Amino acid sequence: MLLEELIPGINIEDDKTEFKRFLEEGKSEDSGKNKEIGWLKSFAAFANTDGGTVYIGVDNKSHNIITMDHETADKQVLLIHRQIKQRLEPAVSYKIESIPVKEKESTRYILKVSIAKSQILPVMLHEDNLLGIYIRNFGNSVLATPEQVRDLVLLSDNNPFDQPFTQKKFLREEFKKLFDLYNERVGNPLTEKA
Repeated sequence: MLLEELIPGINIEDDKTEFKRFLEEGKSEDSGKNKEIGWLKSFAAFANTDGGTVYIGVDNKSHNIITMDHETADKQVLLIHRQIKQRLEPAVSYKIESIPVKEKESTRYILKVSIAKSQILPVMLHEDNLLGIYIRNFGNSVLATPEQVRDLVLLSDNNPFDQPFTQKKFLREEFKKLFDLYNERVGNPLTEKA
């Protein structure tokens, strides 16, 4: 069965969609690199751009569904939770749903992981004491350029508490008790900063 038969309208990997057969962790025997970094790049890239969805149990090239039994799906969910907690900073908002697929006499599953755009940018991926910042570029998760990192920081909703402007005017009379108490305890009048 193809993914398009199960979920109409989904057909290619793009800025909002990614397909993965299964998520793995541990060192690759070939390259010695951590296997989880490959799929975590997509999670970080979605959080740094406009959010997106990763379908687990879908072949990337053919779009054939490779279903999981309940136990395997549960292990994949635990792997996602653990790796996101350990390797992505700041924490990302995501939701995992199981999509049942009827096969003969049993029900098997694929997983849908929806990653929201992060309010605090950039989301960084920890790998071997290095930080990587990834963005989504039509179907690919790529390392952000310095200019793109700067733009992410500027787009962040992470404003310091004393940064936002207010329409409220400062009136010294409203703080009379504070000024009097300060003068009483310190012995000097409290002055206003310019």
